[in-house]
Amino acid sequence: MQALCPQGVRTPMLTSAGALGEALLGPDAVDVEVVGDAVLHALGTGEFLVLPHPEVADYVRAKAADVDGWLDGMNRLQQRLSAPR
Repeated sequence: MQALCPQGVRTPMLTSAGALGEALLGPDAVDVEVVGDAVLHALGTGEFLVLPHPEVADYVRAKAADVDGWLDGMNRLQQRLSAPR
């Protein structure tokens, strides 16, 4: 069993998601092939977390260390991305 945890992935779904999609499709977004390769690697090694974006490991650690702080940060991000432009 694996948990796939990518950030932005260049897909039609994110492309059509408006401002939020654009925020996620920044310069760090990856192609679906990168995600597929990461999944195949994890299936072969038995890794639980599939992290096509290596920096997500830091986010997971931060969340585990301070869940309330992480939730506050995610709430601020959502509010910023949802604000009228």
